[in-house]
Amino acid sequence: MATGRPRSRRRRLAGFGMGIVFFAVGLFVLFYSTEIANRLAPYFPAEPAGPSGTAGLAYASYVPYMVWGFGISLIGAGAGLFRMALMTSVMGMGAGGMGGLGGVPMSPDLMQAQVAQMETLAARAQVATSPPKADVRVKCRNCGNLEAEDAEFCRKCGKPL
Repeated sequence: MATGRPRSRRRRLAGFGMGIVFFAVGLFVLFYSTEIANRLAPYFPAEPAGPSGTAGLAYASYVPYMVWGFGISLIGAGAGLFRMALMTSVMGMGAGGMGGLGGVPMSPDLMQAQVAQMETLAARAQVATSPPKADVRVKCRNCGNLEAEDAEFCRKCGKPL
């Protein structure tokens, strides 16, 4: 890159900018919702008469609700973009780096070294875990029933082991 600025900084600034623009346009739409709804109403015809001959509810009566919904959706999208840009800058997750690297891009060699280190740690974790405890049983001399290793008497015949 010729400018020397990390690409993530541009993305964060774009996220901030788009978030503010969406939020502002959503507020504008909500503030002028009646004028917008009045201009859009002619494009939504009235509902045709039903089988009884009475006219139903006009589609145009739903236009203000659609405008309000659109405005609120824009505000939500703007707030989400702004929050996402803020969190990536605060957490240092930009530029393809990991959280603790502060936005430093990771080289392929460093990435391979970290993958090898993670594989080594995973192998050690598997070795360090103890194998499942073997269930040792003792066979009764009288009836052949299998009993626990620490049992003194057979549960089946009652004879001492």
